[in-house]
Amino acid sequence: MVRIKRITYTLIVLLALLLPCRLYAQVDTAYIATFPQKIAIGGLCYYDFMMLDYEIPDGEKISYMPNSPVSLGLSIDYKGWSISGGYGFDFMRDKEHGRTKILDLQTHYYGRKFILDFYFQDYQGLYTQGDDKDAISLYPDIKILQYGLCWQYVFNYRKFSYRAAFNQSERQLKSAGSFQAGGGMYYNYASSDSSLAMNGKASLESYQLSITGGYVYTWVVKKNFHVSLGTSVGINLATESLKNLGGNKIQVLSNVLPRFAAGYDAETWSIGLSGTLNIMSVAEYDNLKIGFNTGHMGMFFIKRLEIDSKYVKKKP
Repeated sequence: MVRIKRITYTLIVLLALLLPCRLYAQVDTAYIATFPQKIAIGGLCYYDFMMLDYEIPDGEKISYMPNSPVSLGLSIDYKGWSISGGYGFDFMRDKEHGRTKILDLQTHYYGRKFILDFYFQDYQGLYTQGDDKDAISLYPDIKILQYGLCWQYVFNYRKFSYRAAFNQSERQLKSAGSFQAGGGMYYNYASSDSSLAMNGKASLESYQLSITGGYVYTWVVKKNFHVSLGTSVGINLATESLKNLGGNKIQVLSNVLPRFAAGYDAETWSIGLSGTLNIMSVAEYDNLKIGFNTGHMGMFFIKRLEIDSKYVKKKP
């Protein structure tokens, strides 16, 4: 537990250091425009999840999934700074899939030069479903946990805007893309009382350092409509313990971070959908491969508002 707390504090410190890095670099105004409104209010419908993949040598792969509800929420954006929140109502779960205890805090920050993905997730109680939809098995004892931080630098920030694609504070005027590169750090944990054996043990831990690189592109269709697709691939160095680090086996694993967005932008409102995934290999043994799949999928409607001049403090 002490190691988990240290990792949590480290992630929070790094997050605090990176978020203020809003670098207002010059952009090519033929490609990127900023909406004049300073405030935007939005309604959200989204789904967050984390699942466990368990693969044995004969190729059989079992996915242990959470019974996560769809969540409804609100967002407020002021001059590009956003805050949002939501709640997953219990009636939006399928009761036949059991009950999953969930703590899921995901932040996906889109700056001018940098993007950031932050994960703080704790799930207990998963299920599997066979080819027959009625063949459902419940595993209330399985627990999975992930703390993670991944950042990437956007090379073509003068012509490509993540904000236009993912938080609608800007507009992409012409199609453009960018290479991106960065790194990350993760802590992954899985345990089971009796349902799973992980290399002969009831639990596993994985500490990972990652180097990532990829490409993202936005297609602008008829001025107002856009579609964005991007993927980064990470090479991860992983160990099961930070004690006696030099004497522990280091595994070379991988993770893939695809993301997509599509939307329609009018002068005072936007509507669309977006998603981010993190498909990560957590541990590989001679007889077993274990992976975590994390995701955020959402739909949104945003209304941009003018600030009445009588509420704005005028300079003397």
